[in-house]
Amino acid sequence: MKPLLLTLAILSLTVEQPACAADSGVRLFMTGNSFHMKTVPALADVISVAGIKDHTLVGTMLLGGSRAITLWEKPDAENPAKIALRSGKADTLTLCPWRQIPDPGVDQFVEFAVEHNANVRVTIQQIWMAFDSPKAANPHPKFKGPKSEEPPTPWDEQSAGSLRAIHAEYFAALDAQIAALNAKFGRPVIFCVPTGQACIALRELVRLGKAPGIKRQAELFTDELGHPGPVLVQLNAYCHFAVIYRRSPVGLAAPKAIQGVESSQVKPAAALLQQLAWDAVSGHRFSGVTATVKTR
Repeated sequence: MKPLLLTLAILSLTVEQPACAADSGVRLFMTGNSFHMKTVPALADVISVAGIKDHTLVGTMLLGGSRAITLWEKPDAENPAKIALRSGKADTLTLCPWRQIPDPGVDQFVEFAVEHNANVRVTIQQIWMAFDSPKAANPHPKFKGPKSEEPPTPWDEQSAGSLRAIHAEYFAALDAQIAALNAKFGRPVIFCVPTGQACIALRELVRLGKAPGIKRQAELFTDELGHPGPVLVQLNAYCHFAVIYRRSPVGLAAPKAIQGVESSQVKPAAALLQQLAWDAVSGHRFSGVTATVKTR
């Protein structure tokens, strides 16, 4: 079968996803790169605000620029993720591979997790393209690696349409890898955290002047690579909360402050981020939730 036809066949597989919210706290182990690191404390704050008392962060394994395979290949004795999964201490695992998909480390981690816990859930963070470019290139001299042939379009000149085009191939490849793994195990095991899509929706509202407290798309990032600033970190935390706990973050109390957002705009900004996160998560076929899930 040709690669394109195989991908379409995999994506056409329908695996029933649970629609019920989690009834109790999970035992979470978080792995990922610098597009995921700041989500750790932000997610903890969201879970606390949601009133989930028995949530446990078992541990983290975070490495800048890493793919899932980078972390998987760490020696077993020095691999806290494997140790936690093997011991049964964690029942939920987060992954955040770099944008090269498929990432063989995702398959390895999922298979290992299922081997040691038949009911494990694994999430995979859908990122936004670094440099707003689908190519693995680094146009800025600060970052090592191949250089882009052409400089990327400035953040503030992008529209939802241009961003969807930039991300289309990556989103499709990630969906295909998720579909193949879930089909292999005959049930949903790995779930998409669609922060990339939520980020595009947010950037379009910023472009249109409809995002409280955020004037420019560039304010969402800390550098030309696209590392997340406080607003994007908060959005990512809401997306992860919705997928991990299968419930909406809409209506949760806003954080006391979001760096870079005026104090008078924090509440409306947080409300927007909560809604965008829920729209993205409840609308994604591999998130494990639907819009019919009760909020709390």
